[in-house]
Amino acid sequence: MNQVPLQQKRELAELLSIVRVAHHIPGRIRLKINGRLPGWLERDTAEMHERLRALPSVTHIKINPVAGSATITYRNSEAIYRCFENLRQGNCEPLLEYLHQEAVLS
Repeated sequence: MNQVPLQQKRELAELLSIVRVAHHIPGRIRLKINGRLPGWLERDTAEMHERLRALPSVTHIKINPVAGSATITYRNSEAIYRCFENLRQGNCEPLLEYLHQEAVLS
């Protein structure tokens, strides 16, 4: 699995800080952007699709840039489910730590 450069880690943290969970059931989460998309995402939604697709357990991504949302289907595990539930509460740190432990983020 490729590690994500530090700049991409910062961008992901920036994105997660403006994301809210619109809907979450085990194995599927829908995220909405609060406010404007970061400039790097507006320029290249295909790149964001690839970044999200590279995350552990992700099986399908549907990004709707017009609505500012993404639906992510994933292989459910207790660890990733808890990370997404923390995100629902506005805390992105457990998800970033999980991704770091999975060697996705450098």
